[in-house]
Amino acid sequence: MSGRSRSVAVVAILLSLVAGPGPAGGQVSDRAPLLLQLPSGTPAVAFGGAVPLAEASSDAVFAHPGTLGRARGVELGAQTWEDGATGLSASGALEWWDGAAGLGVRTLSYRLTSPLDSDPALRAEDGLFDGAGPVVSEHVAAVGYGRELVGIHAGVVGKWIERRIAGERAWTAAADVGVAAERSDVVLGLAARNLGPALERGGEEIGLPREVVAGASFSGAPVGPLDLGAAAQLTVRADGEVVPAGGLEVAWWPVLGRTFVGRVGLRRVPEGEGDPVSFGAAFHGDAFGLEYAYRGFDGSGASHLVGIRWREDGPF
Repeated sequence: MSGRSRSVAVVAILLSLVAGPGPAGGQVSDRAPLLLQLPSGTPAVAFGGAVPLAEASSDAVFAHPGTLGRARGVELGAQTWEDGATGLSASGALEWWDGAAGLGVRTLSYRLTSPLDSDPALRAEDGLFDGAGPVVSEHVAAVGYGRELVGIHAGVVGKWIERRIAGERAWTAAADVGVAAERSDVVLGLAARNLGPALERGGEEIGLPREVVAGASFSGAPVGPLDLGAAAQLTVRADGEVVPAGGLEVAWWPVLGRTFVGRVGLRRVPEGEGDPVSFGAAFHGDAFGLEYAYRGFDGSGASHLVGIRWREDGPF
């Protein structure tokens, strides 16, 4: 089978997994829990949701298993939605068995807008502000492995997913699979995410937000005294909705090992999912990184994400 035929086969398999049978009768939504819909990692939030595949980030355990085999180090993140929800994340990856193993935990806590509010599975990210009703807690624990096989980076991640609403608990398990390849200085990736059975609540099944993600990314391209990076991504959701996103990164290092980074992102915004433009900044000092991302929500407020990164193999 030629390289082109293999690529077509991989795309077809991933699309069939996402478009496969959903929950049976009684389905409420195919986009729950809300935590699985949020971008993972400070750079991805700043890039409008596009994953920077060229980075060896431990957040690959959440974002793109195809790049997990290159991941090293530890990342911590805290995100707030003004006067509303709080999200926390932690991930780590280390070299193992000719590849890398990754582990991560994410949580999201928020309130419904009222005791009679509809199921939060039907809510978009702008519903994370100013809630006064029952508390919703969502948790994801992920473990995965990735390595290079015949010139292609491949990875798989298993996830345990839990959601609690006013004392009611629902849980399920899911998987992400992905591949990535380096062509010149560009990393190309394809992944299928949230493949698993539905959550059950009150006798009703709530399907996970299954999606296929195709992306491309590069970093460290010198332009005068600056280094440029970029990421582009196309997400195809199980309901057929297509969400393009992309971002640009500019890095300046006045002293070797001390780098200042600015980021901007743009995405097509489905209703209720924030403003189309997002921003970010970072400081990288040797193996340590301090990062920030901002995303606005017209009429609701803004989301702020602060992250700390440490890379086992040295400078970013």
